[in-house]
Amino acid sequence: RPKHYLGSRVPHFQVAYGKLLRENIDNVPLGIGIDELIARVNLRTWNLVHGIVISTGHRPNNNFRKLTLKSFDLTEGIGILSDKAASPSWQHRPVSIPESICAEICILVDELKLLSTKCAGTELDKHIAMAISGKGPLFLKIHSVQAIEVFGNDQYLQNLPAELIEYPNFARHWLNQFLIGNASEMLRVGQLGWHGAREGAWSNISPISVREGCKKLQPILTKYLKSIGWIPLGHSPINKVCIEDITIDWIDCERKHERQYRAKVNELKRADAARQMQAAKRMLPNLQSLFNDKWPNTFKIDGFRLDLCNIPNENS
Repeated sequence: RPKHYLGSRVPHFQVAYGKLLRENIDNVPLGIGIDELIARVNLRTWNLVHGIVISTGHRPNNNFRKLTLKSFDLTEGIGILSDKAASPSWQHRPVSIPESICAEICILVDELKLLSTKCAGTELDKHIAMAISGKGPLFLKIHSVQAIEVFGNDQYLQNLPAELIEYPNFARHWLNQFLIGNASEMLRVGQLGWHGAREGAWSNISPISVREGCKKLQPILTKYLKSIGWIPLGHSPINKVCIEDITIDWIDCERKHERQYRAKVNELKRADAARQMQAAKRMLPNLQSLFNDKWPNTFKIDGFRLDLCNIPNENS
């Protein structure tokens, strides 16, 4: 039985949610001391994840932890999410990322770099090195320089208005409702990850490329973020840009996708073979009894091979 809401059940309470977003960025610590940096990185991370969920319809689950710096093409404004594996051949989905989100990711990376210079040799330094290289999770919840966890669903749902706790998928419903009246059907289903035959979406038969679709969606999503009340944290004493540090190698992504696809198919084949073997083992005693009743001392099951012991009498 599904444990999530199906259909178009759209919760309200956007005012309460917008108020929460504003309250969390009203008092941004602006110092560059280690405590101020940790507080600002935590706040920026929280705000960024909410912005990503609002604009992409990312499902509320711990797959936030799969997002790395390599999940985002900050030049093109394209993200690769893994919030739901639809099939072995489609475990990811491309989405449009608004410019304000890309800019915030750049600032977050630069602040993480600065923070790493103040905590060399600590657990935090190790997590930051993985994050800014694109080899590990980008979004972290920092408790101290020795206590860090990857930002997950619990952190995303923390402090949400009580009215929304009952509807953890509220942001996806809101986005869907907004795009119905503000974007073409093709762009709507593409951004929400429905890549089947519904208007082609961004599947192989799509009349539009992912790059072109994401570009068309960016101003629409910017308008939507504003209507919800999400704004970038912005404030930072750092004036650097990280876009040139890392970009998505789309050819490498395709090769990785093919490897993951083959591995998943092989895994499913092995699991199916194991299930068939288990079923066969349970059936063998009954089959042997059936043969013994019909043709006594004639057939014998040896492992999974049926041996003929004696030639059955034609009158049997």
